[in-house]
Amino acid sequence: MDARAIYDILEKEVIPIYYKRDKNGLPYSWIRIMKGAMKSVGPRFSARRMVKEYASNFYQDALHYA
Repeated sequence: MDARAIYDILEKEVIPIYYKRDKNGLPYSWIRIMKGAMKSVGPRFSARRMVKEYASNFYQDALHYA
């Protein structure tokens, strides 16, 4: 049932937005959605966050044994 719902959303909503292009061939609706997605999840997947997390979770403990 979940797979069917995902395929329905892809077929009826996502794919048509991707292929809807303006006169210059750009999918503006798709670009808007992707920029929104990048803005909302970017902080969770940034290199800065990763380095900070590694430093606090792994390297800080190693300093105690040095």
